[in-house]
Amino acid sequence: MNSPIAIGCITAVLLAGLGGNAAAAPGQVRDYSNICYNTESGDILGTEIGLVDMGREMYVTYRVTDGGFVSISVAELTLDDYKKAKAGSLEFESADARAPGTYRGRITDREIVLTAGGMTNTGDYNDKDHSPIHLKRVKLPFYYPDCH
Repeated sequence: MNSPIAIGCITAVLLAGLGGNAAAAPGQVRDYSNICYNTESGDILGTEIGLVDMGREMYVTYRVTDGGFVSISVAELTLDDYKKAKAGSLEFESADARAPGTYRGRITDREIVLTAGGMTNTGDYNDKDHSPIHLKRVKLPFYYPDCH
């Protein structure tokens, strides 16, 4: 059974292994999410992005889920995209077959606003027909809240 507590704990362990959760210090992770747990269906819905700043490069951990638990994918930002991310602009290409395409948005300390890529926590993919998706910064360990 995919309980929201168990899934949150698994995510915390995976991301903690990548460096923890601090502001923007090298080797640290900032995690952003809109994922929630639908108590009626038992589904996990939404997008989660972690930024792993290694000082001279940045990795993005991400998952998009429209029902069940999915593994975390990793993308390395190019040098230009790393510089943009440090200035507050996120862009990366997803190689994950479940959620392909370009992810694009703005980064603040409190949230990532995706204008392309990802999924709402109602199960809609973020394409040209949808509003931006707000991923709030979360602290680890993170427990997925109930969907409303």
